[in-house]
Amino acid sequence: MAGTELGRSALERVEPQRGRLGAALRDYELAVMDTDAGWEERLPGPLGALRTAFGEHVEFTEGPDGLFEEMLHDDTISVESEIDQLRRDHIVVIAAMDRVDEALASPPSDPEHLREVASGVSRLVGRHRRTGAQLLYDAYSVDIATGD
Repeated sequence: MAGTELGRSALERVEPQRGRLGAALRDYELAVMDTDAGWEERLPGPLGALRTAFGEHVEFTEGPDGLFEEMLHDDTISVESEIDQLRRDHIVVIAAMDRVDEALASPPSDPEHLREVASGVSRLVGRHRRTGAQLLYDAYSVDIATGD
């Protein structure tokens, strides 16, 4: 399994996509950790940016000719169960982002509940990025920085 080479085009596509998602996650985390009054009013912008970057990530991995398809058609590796888990993660992360939207839309907003729900998104996305990086490393011996 390890030692096979990830197609150069795939690696070139992985790094910028991971970079955009990582940057959006960092901006979102800063917004969630903001202790200034009114932080919750500033959260929708970073959440929207994270949602967009995550949507691009899902399309990159699950879309036609996506990374998952490429990996599943590589006869030198066996990654089915890991890819199944990453696909489930996509659903869970999107649902968690929806819960943040719901918490923001529920007047009056409970800042502590909102911060707890919003922090959950950070943890889920961070874990998902680490799991994906580990899969690439295990499958191809390619070290992708997690940014964590």
